[in-house]
Amino acid sequence: MPLKIVGRKRDIAGQDRRYIEQKVDRLRRLADRISLMDVMIDEVRHNTLVSIEVKAPRLHKKVSEQGETVRSAFDLALDKMETTMRRGKERMQRNKKQMRKHRLLSQTPVDAANALATDVEEQPAHTIINMERMSFKPMSVEEAAEQIEVGDRPLMVFVNDASERLNVLYRRKDGHYGLIEPL
Repeated sequence: MPLKIVGRKRDIAGQDRRYIEQKVDRLRRLADRISLMDVMIDEVRHNTLVSIEVKAPRLHKKVSEQGETVRSAFDLALDKMETTMRRGKERMQRNKKQMRKHRLLSQTPVDAANALATDVEEQPAHTIINMERMSFKPMSVEEAAEQIEVGDRPLMVFVNDASERLNVLYRRKDGHYGLIEPL
């Protein structure tokens, strides 16, 4: 991560520069592949203004804070940047979880069964006698076929690890297997 420390209208002492370089490492754990980090130090009305800018994939943040000394202004700006980056990271993780959940819920076995039912004549309504709740683990089609062979179930509902979508593998009457994949 290239770090650029620039002083406008002032010179940055060696101690302050080392202090900034050490403290900036706290931001590395919050973002992967930081491509650019700029620290700008400026004098404004007998105060020090510190601006920190961070660029990474899907991230571009800039914060500014004032303080009496370079270190106090930098600490305030760094805390603000950490808070901003942490919120952004948590937001992205929360959105990923929601998207995964939505994708799995939109591909239910009921949809696949409804698609098959359109090809078959309408039959009298049946009552549901048994209902099972199960979690779907990612596996290949071959692993699902092995699970059918080992168990006594006529079909296997699983998340295909190649397409990351819900699939149904079933044994046909002729002994071969059929695979239902959503569009």
